[in-house]
Amino acid sequence: MADPLGLVVLAADERPLPRLGASIQRFNAEGMPVRVIRTDENPAAVLDLWRTVPCDVCVVVAPTVEFVRPFGARDFVRADGVPFAVVSEEAERRVEGAADLDAADAAREAAQGALGLSDRRRFVSRGVAVVSARALRAFHDEFLQPRGWSYDDALRVCADEIAWYHAWLRAGSPVPFAQREPLVVPLDTPGRRSDYRLNGVTAPDIARGYLGVLWPPDEATVRRGEHGAGSVSALAAGLTAGQLSRATVRRLTRRAPRVQRWLRLG
Repeated sequence: MADPLGLVVLAADERPLPRLGASIQRFNAEGMPVRVIRTDENPAAVLDLWRTVPCDVCVVVAPTVEFVRPFGARDFVRADGVPFAVVSEEAERRVEGAADLDAADAAREAAQGALGLSDRRRFVSRGVAVVSARALRAFHDEFLQPRGWSYDDALRVCADEIAWYHAWLRAGSPVPFAQREPLVVPLDTPGRRSDYRLNGVTAPDIARGYLGVLWPPDEATVRRGEHGAGSVSALAAGLTAGQLSRATVRRLTRRAPRVQRWLRLG
């Protein structure tokens, strides 16, 4: 008997993920089953979920995510059970010139081209994706098999499994879906983290609009408190001397250590 909904954490190896693990333990409000899938053992770990994980809908979570508020089924599927497609054109990050978007665009266009889909919208999915087992099986049975393709063949065309999934939803999947905005805010560049720190953004501030934070890989394994206990050591993480000086003045002026409280989230 398949679970209606489950969390799937993608992990490249056996390294611990203290930010993600602790936040799932704290905020998995409905006790959704959690499974860890090793991407180094199965290159098509996401596309193959319909065979490897007994869930009707899988919430695929990157290892660099940290949840900041309770989450449950209604964050990932509509009340009628239709799964969300968590995508965005990421207009703000495009203005910032985020380098990863060029690769994401190329992957999406390759998948769309193979599927015969013409769509100029530049959708990207980051951090958390919701995938339907039924849609994944249809991709295998209705697209790959008639062409004599394996998952390896598909990944040679487009190495981004989530890009394949969302292109398939729009091109030929028999499974209905509902689009929604991203569930996590990416703080994966020094500029973005500096902006949040300088503006005194706290975890509760983030939780009003998102389920969590997408960290860069080098910060995803930082344990709580490793930035240091003092305000200077906390603020200094990722800040230049000038930014540190301005942020410290701002903090003292307001008499509220909001930057410190946010930084100590992890």
